[in-house]
Amino acid sequence: MKRGIFTLVLATSIFSISCTKDDIEPGQEPKTVPSASPAVNFVSSWEAAPTWQQSASNGATIFSFSRNTPQVSKTILEKGAVVVWTRGYDFLNMSKGDKPLGLPFTWVPADERYIHPYLWHYYSTENNVSVAVEMHPEMIENFTAAKQDIRMRYFVITPEFMAANNLSKPALRSMSYDKLISLLNVAP
Repeated sequence: MKRGIFTLVLATSIFSISCTKDDIEPGQEPKTVPSASPAVNFVSSWEAAPTWQQSASNGATIFSFSRNTPQVSKTILEKGAVVVWTRGYDFLNMSKGDKPLGLPFTWVPADERYIHPYLWHYYSTENNVSVAVEMHPEMIENFTAAKQDIRMRYFVITPEFMAANNLSKPALRSMSYDKLISLLNVAP
């Protein structure tokens, strides 16, 4: 008898902790972790950048490229989200590991010879994602020596997924890489 009461109390406690009244409506099954296929419009593998184009602006050198991404629609731009992550950004191999970083970010090498940061950013238009890295001209050599090792991963998130998971664009963009891939149920 005691075992039955204990099991009932334990099951009720776990259910109460894991679900709120807002999570489950009458007659509805509890939400499960979404799979990548229906909820996420597109998740790429880690890809090398196509061809980097070099330009200059206001004393800075800019390396950029554009990726044809037909999954980026007007609806995605207005109500969904596009997020881009990179690896291989540590051109001087001063950090331990190759932790993915979400764009935009500023990376300052630990080498005291370089006081200027690398400025990574991206923007999306219909059918396209463009990535750029801005740097001081003295830092070009480090970038060009390592640019073939840079990898990008693109996530195109549907408005339905964002609504179902109560996500805003800023919340999605500030999420850690591990949390994002866990939420999307995709391989790292």
